[in-house]
Amino acid sequence: MDTEQRGGKSLSDFLTKQWSKSTVDIDMEVFGNPVLQVGDIVTINYPERGFDGSGKFVIRSISHSMDIGISTKLKLRSIYSA
Repeated sequence: MDTEQRGGKSLSDFLTKQWSKSTVDIDMEVFGNPVLQVGDIVTINYPERGFDGSGKFVIRSISHSMDIGISTKLKLRSIYSA
C-alpha cells in the first residue's frame, strides 16, 4: 500500500470512527475570523450553554458576511479523541 492509499485509509477510518458515534452538530455565528478553514479543530468555551472548552469540534462549513463588520458563520460537528 503506497503513502497515498494509507492516507486515504487513515482518513476513512477516522471518519468511520467519528461519525458512527452520536455527534453534536452546531451552527454558530462569531466575530469575523478569516483564518479559520474547513477541517480546523476548535473548542467552544460558553458555560452558559453547557460548553466548558473541553469538547472538540471540526469545522464542516464556513461563510463570511459583511454588514457593519465582518461575521463568520460556522457549522461544527463534535469529534472524539479516544
